[in-house]
Amino acid sequence: MELDANVANEFVELIKTKNGLQDSHVATFELHWRQSTFDDALDKAVKLSRAQAHEVWRALQLLVSRESLVGRPAAVVELAMQFNPFPVTWRVIADKALEYEHLAVKQKP
Repeated sequence: MELDANVANEFVELIKTKNGLQDSHVATFELHWRQSTFDDALDKAVKLSRAQAHEVWRALQLLVSRESLVGRPAAVVELAMQFNPFPVTWRVIADKALEYEHLAVKQKP
């Protein structure tokens, strides 16, 4: 389980309160903060181009409908699997994919 910085501070306070420790005695508890899986996925989703988001969006749709992903690029499938658990990343990808489709339709003669 990963703790974000706010939860970790509350956790330290809980430890101090439960054990009756003074502030100077909490030095043994060390927090190594690392960006969460959600933050990593959101950063990746934001950095995708519209075309990339469109490919990932299609893979996400196939993934949740349990259809075959055979023939899809491995990198696209991997990204879809990373984004699948997070609705916010879906939103970012869907918005970009729809922009891509809108621009593609506009450019057709």
